[in-house]
Amino acid sequence: MNLRDLINECIAEASIKSIRPTQNMSDDDKKKSYEKLSSTELQQLRQESYVPYDLWPTFRQFLLDRSIASNGSLNPELTAYTPGETIHLLNNPIISGWLNDIKSFKVSDEFSKIVFVPCAKTKPWENATRGIYKDYNRVRKEHPNLFFVTISEPLAIVPQTLWNNFPQYDNPGLFKDTVQRSGGLFTRDFKTHFGVDRQYKVPFDESAYNKSIDILASTIRSFIENNRDKDMISFVEDFHGTSTHGDMLTKAGFTGKRLMKREKARSGPYDYIKKNL
Repeated sequence: MNLRDLINECIAEASIKSIRPTQNMSDDDKKKSYEKLSSTELQQLRQESYVPYDLWPTFRQFLLDRSIASNGSLNPELTAYTPGETIHLLNNPIISGWLNDIKSFKVSDEFSKIVFVPCAKTKPWENATRGIYKDYNRVRKEHPNLFFVTISEPLAIVPQTLWNNFPQYDNPGLFKDTVQRSGGLFTRDFKTHFGVDRQYKVPFDESAYNKSIDILASTIRSFIENNRDKDMISFVEDFHGTSTHGDMLTKAGFTGKRLMKREKARSGPYDYIKKNL
C-alpha cells in the first residue's frame, strides 16, 4: 500500500469511527426501525443475548450512519442489517428490477473466462484505489480476456462493466457472523457507544436467510446458464467457513473451479489470483 492509499484508508476509518449514536429519534422513526424485521427477529430482540428491543432503533440508526460515512453515495433505502430486512430489500423495485434484468446479461465474446469475486463495502469498484478491488482491477488490465463478476447481496451479479454504475447499497444482514453483521462491533465498542459492558447479537432469522439466498441464487443460476459457453472460476470462499457468497454459488449450481478469495486473511488477492488463473 502506498502513502496515498494509506492516507485514504485512515481518513475513511476515522470518518466511520467518529460516528456516535443518535440521541434523539422521533417516535415515527423508531416505529419504522421495527417494520422490516421478521417476527423471529422481533422475538430475538426480547432475548437476553440480542440487542434489546428498546435499543434497536438507536442501534440500527447507528449502523446506518456508519454505512453512510463509509459510502457517501449510499441510498439509505437500500440497506438491510438482518435477513428479515433483506427480504424487504429484495422486493424493493430498484433491487428487484436489477435482479430481473441481470439474469439475461451476456458476456461479450471477446472474453474467454469469467472470474467470480466477492463484493466489498468500499464502493464503487471501478478504478478503486484501495481494498481488494484495487487488485482485481490490476488483474483485469493485465488479462483483458478475463471478465470479472461480483457476487453480491442484494444484487446477486454485478458485471465489471457495471462496477461504476450500480445501486449503492449496504447489506451485511445476511452475514452469519454477528460481528460482521454489526459492522465490526466488539464488546469494547458496545461499551464505548452504548454504555454496556457486553457484546449483543444482531437479530438473525435463519428462514429469512435461506429464502434470500434462494432468490439470489436463482438470478445467479440464470446468469450462469446464459453464459455457459465461458470457462468459470470463483475466488469467493471465506476463511470463516461457509460464506453467504459460497451459499449463493452452491444453490445456483455453480460447477466451475472454486477457490478461496485470497491466500491468507488480510492479504491482497493479486498474487493469489494470478497464480491460480
